[in-house]
Amino acid sequence: MKKQYFNMVEVLLALGVVVIGICSVMVLFPVGVNANRDAAVLDDSSNTADQALHFIAYRFTTDFATNDTDWITNRNLIPETSDLSDEDHETIISNLQEAGQWVTESSGEEESSLLKGADFTDSFYQYKSKTYVFQVISHRNPRGVKLGNTNFKEELVDSRAIMVLTRSQIIFDENELGDDKKIDYKYGFKLNAEISWPAEVPYAQRKKANYSIDIFRNTAVN
Repeated sequence: MKKQYFNMVEVLLALGVVVIGICSVMVLFPVGVNANRDAAVLDDSSNTADQALHFIAYRFTTDFATNDTDWITNRNLIPETSDLSDEDHETIISNLQEAGQWVTESSGEEESSLLKGADFTDSFYQYKSKTYVFQVISHRNPRGVKLGNTNFKEELVDSRAIMVLTRSQIIFDENELGDDKKIDYKYGFKLNAEISWPAEVPYAQRKKANYSIDIFRNTAVN
């Protein structure tokens, strides 16, 4: 009887160790799932942001810069700092699924559209109210099926992110911030993009990543 008692104690101790180990491993599953989700969103958003920045940069060296007026007008569509308020962010969140609030290449006749001619706009949309704000959607709908199409299924949307563009002066030497080290806007500017996700939650609670690209113009303007 005494021997059996000790065997039961050993079994209980072993089970306790196993349970603790299993619980410790199970705690890691949500962390792993969240990390995998964030990595997937960041990867999709990064690829789209890279394409978008290069596409917009290309436009600023072609049809956006055919003359001085075009260069200045289109450059000024992108502010030096974002003026989005908490109320603006809430409005954007409420409009995420409203196709009428977002510009694609099919509505590129609008003067404020930065996406005219883009071929990735089944996942990238410009906000009508703020021309420097974009929605990046990762989804499993067939290619070419866009937000607002009757066959666009919201249940196939994996993630939504918001990209906000700003511009700043190009600096040659960041250790010396004198005016002589900055490129005047008439020659070019740095196009900055901040991506925040998930778009459905308040801005302060989102994860964020930043990207930038330098845009130069051969002919200076005032």
